[in-house]
Amino acid sequence: IPPFFAVSPPCPPVPSPEYNGDAPTARAHGAVCAAGGTVKVYALKTNHMTNPLGFAMEQLVLTWKTECDTADFQESARVEIACDPDFQNPVHDSGRRADLDAIAYRPMPALALAPRTRYWWRVTVWVSDGTSAVSEPVWFETGKMGEAFAGEFITSAFTDRTFLLGHSFQIESARPVAQARLYASAAGLYEVSINGRKVGNEFLAPFCNKYSAWMQVQTYDVTDLLAEGDNALGVLIGDGWYKGRFGFDGGASNLFGDRTGFIGDLVVTYRDGSSETISTDGSWQAARSFV
Repeated sequence: IPPFFAVSPPCPPVPSPEYNGDAPTARAHGAVCAAGGTVKVYALKTNHMTNPLGFAMEQLVLTWKTECDTADFQESARVEIACDPDFQNPVHDSGRRADLDAIAYRPMPALALAPRTRYWWRVTVWVSDGTSAVSEPVWFETGKMGEAFAGEFITSAFTDRTFLLGHSFQIESARPVAQARLYASAAGLYEVSINGRKVGNEFLAPFCNKYSAWMQVQTYDVTDLLAEGDNALGVLIGDGWYKGRFGFDGGASNLFGDRTGFIGDLVVTYRDGSSETISTDGSWQAARSFV
């Protein structure tokens, strides 16, 4: 498995309707209402989540709330989606429209989002007294979205119990890290640590899967776990729903297979724009676990 692979172009542009609407009366995150109140646009969520990281986002559903003590309702709104928090590289602009639903706005046609990419969005709301306000920008970041792993599934000879997988790698001090993402899944259960610190706050990943048809892939922001110089990545593997024992009277084992395994890509992006991927391959080490 090669240690490097080409990263998808950052946030490719997507055709959007041309915006010909009126400019908002106040380009601010809170605008004063006619009687001295304040328009507030807040609680922006993507697919009912706040700043979600690593989801497929096959169909976006955007929601928000508006407050103004001197207006009765949202008169119209405009949603903008871009590749950057300054909205210099837009990929969608709804234009000012009276039919935008704050409960469930779906950009149509559905956006062709790129894998492993962060997008930013904001909404401008005009209320019934004619005042407007712009929300703070929020973001969502796509996962692999079906993109193939650079790595391969790896296992060990210790298939009769839980086991450990490990790999060491270097981060050069001359190349400051901008961000790092770990994309991972397993046949069985897994828990990852980097430099002795647990990755993520989840347990029993990758959760329930239909192994004959699909498996979930988790995305972790591990930027703060990396260090200059030597780094160690460890994975604890257990049987889980994949090959664990289930049922009464002794139960049944190996329901989906008889060998657990792990697959992962650690994508490190440097401040100079280059990137490196540390993937699962034959160079990883295995050992019996402490469990």
